[in-house]
Amino acid sequence: MMHKIFFILNFLITIYASDVFTQDYSHVSGNWIRVDTSGPSYRLNSSLVYDIDGDRIILFGGVTVTNFSLGDTWIWNGSNWVKLDISNPEPRFGHSMTYNNNTKKTFLFGGCNSEGNYFPETWSFDGKTWEVISKSGPSPRRGSGMIFDPRTDNVFLFGGLDLYKQFQSDTWAWDGSNWKKLSSSGPNPRFNSSLLYDSKKGDVLLYGGEGAANDQYGDTWFWNGNEWVHRRNSNYSNFGNMAIYLGSEDGIFLFGRLGDLANYNSTMVFTDDGWKVSTTNLPFNDESDLVTYDSKNNRLIMVKAVSPDKPCETWILSLNK
Repeated sequence: MMHKIFFILNFLITIYASDVFTQDYSHVSGNWIRVDTSGPSYRLNSSLVYDIDGDRIILFGGVTVTNFSLGDTWIWNGSNWVKLDISNPEPRFGHSMTYNNNTKKTFLFGGCNSEGNYFPETWSFDGKTWEVISKSGPSPRRGSGMIFDPRTDNVFLFGGLDLYKQFQSDTWAWDGSNWKKLSSSGPNPRFNSSLLYDSKKGDVLLYGGEGAANDQYGDTWFWNGNEWVHRRNSNYSNFGNMAIYLGSEDGIFLFGRLGDLANYNSTMVFTDDGWKVSTTNLPFNDESDLVTYDSKNNRLIMVKAVSPDKPCETWILSLNK
């Protein structure tokens, strides 16, 4: 199976004619199919991960349009959503989640609630029970980039926005027992950047984010195991993006806004010459969408918050390769 890396995001850009190219990526376009099932209630700033060992998708938390924090856990079993009747972490939004392939558990850090409280603890979830595994480490924050690094078997975290509205630029690793601060230098302080693991290069990759004075970044960085290395800047800035990793052979994809605020289905590809605008588009997304990759079934799953008075919709895109 050929592999891809996707970024699903919201970004504002200026098009340059030299940045447009026509390589065919139709095998990842396909058709989104809406699943006829009732999903989680409408929410924003939630988190979604794919549990490869349990072959299930896990959604936790978020916030309503009336600024009410949510603390519920939902599982997608491949055909239906099930709300778990369990003890959950405190309601929150802006938290970071990733799947820890080493412990075979979902990993959650941080977030905040509608009252302005920021949470310092780290949680794990085995599909049935949430457990606090640490109350120390990175300062309480929201919007951190987080990904599991199989090269080191560590969970990797960068940046975020703290209680005092200070943007962070620190890098941390969870080794299974403790958080360890790796660096305070590299990319500018920011939150809502994309983080993923590039198996072809063996690096953690960071793209974009938002910083002070509404700075929106379009830079690309790699963590080489010891420090951040600036790969290149693009003509395109973005924030609030979600990274979807599907491998390496086809490159790194960016799907989202392309110039027009109402246009969410544009595509960019990261090549050796930098970011290029592709003629292949995917028919989504909106800033409230959550997307994750179901690697066992080779498909993207999207949870779409359409209307505050309706449950979230669930859409599936089966990939052709």
